[in-house]
Amino acid sequence: MTPSRSERAATARWRAGGSVRGVALCAAALLALTACSGERRLVLVARDAPPPVRRPGGALPPPPKDEPKPEALHAPPHYEHAPIVRVWLASLPAEPAIQVSGACRLIAREGGPRKQSKLGPARVRLAPGGFKIGDEFFKSSGLEIVPESAGTLRIENAHFPGTVRIFRSGDAIAVINLLDVESYLRGVLGGEMPPSWAREALKAQAVAARTYVLFFCQDRAAFEYDVTSTVDDQMYTGGTPKVSVLEAVRQTAGLVMLHKNRLFPAFYHSTCGGATELPSRALGRPEYDFIGSMPCAWCAKSRHYTWNDRLSATELTARLKKGGVKFAPPVREIDPTASLPSGEMAVRIVSAGEDATLSVAEFRRIVGRSVVRSGRFECAREGSDFVFSGHGFGHAAGLCQYGAKGQADAGRSYKDILSFYYHNVSIEKLY
Repeated sequence: MTPSRSERAATARWRAGGSVRGVALCAAALLALTACSGERRLVLVARDAPPPVRRPGGALPPPPKDEPKPEALHAPPHYEHAPIVRVWLASLPAEPAIQVSGACRLIAREGGPRKQSKLGPARVRLAPGGFKIGDEFFKSSGLEIVPESAGTLRIENAHFPGTVRIFRSGDAIAVINLLDVESYLRGVLGGEMPPSWAREALKAQAVAARTYVLFFCQDRAAFEYDVTSTVDDQMYTGGTPKVSVLEAVRQTAGLVMLHKNRLFPAFYHSTCGGATELPSRALGRPEYDFIGSMPCAWCAKSRHYTWNDRLSATELTARLKKGGVKFAPPVREIDPTASLPSGEMAVRIVSAGEDATLSVAEFRRIVGRSVVRSGRFECAREGSDFVFSGHGFGHAAGLCQYGAKGQADAGRSYKDILSFYYHNVSIEKLY
């Protein structure tokens, strides 16, 4: 497809940035969010330092001590049309296969563009001084692949609209998909909410997801990517969306939520389990407590409304050690009633030595979000096992997705649903 003016400008800015200067984390922030598949954790990196490629199970760096307050930084932009979002395809294999079935241009960060009749299918590999796509070597620190109007871009087994950037991130390859926000949402909605759900629930999810991504397009303007393609941000897998998804995105095109005329990260999760939670308690984000908390009976039919699971003492100890928790085995007790000085919900690990305390979000990430599904849980000992039982799935801040389904099934509109879960906000059209 022929790139738009905004895409051409983005490419020019990217090329003007010069060569990638290695992996240097110039800024980092962690933010745990949740969708149907679990929570999200974010890492910010400077634009001239590619996003760190995290191996499965790898740890993320701690947040900076003096992170600026987002509410003081942002005013809502107004666009002539849907802006471009840069999506880090973080779940690809180490050497992803790429194909363009039609004419395309290859634009190196250093040097002029090259036009090819087609590309691949071929695997992208690192090579000294550049990249190899199949057997062809490209001497550059970064490469952008731009399909022409008839070209179709595929990565692995999925179709991706827009263009793609490839560059080195340490000893691995980082792949960034550039596409307009509305096209991005068509690839997000089906991963965050079943397309078979009621139309008004899908529309509420579309507005929340659009608010989320546009906030981070602002927040990360100086960095190499805006959002990841995984539950670290929002699920985005490319492919062909269902008709219900297309309609939900189309019918809410350009609509976002604003607080005091500013965008904000519209948190959402799978199942609140009876009540949503303040961001300060769920995520350690008091600046977003204007969202509020609310009793919610709408998600009672969710399979995650109540749950239980167990881990052996051996497995629990292994996961805590792998996650970098400092304690002296054996673990004697897991106390989920603790809190951090900030008021964020926390878990105290009672062991043979000094106790360790960490946030609920961090504990769930380390132990397993499919085992400890929410912050509302209890833990008991049964022989050599630790038995976890609780309510809900996710951090419980913001929109409850199963609650949105319940409300939509009862005939409530997407605006009703959003106003129920997000207090002190308005719904506005930005483009």
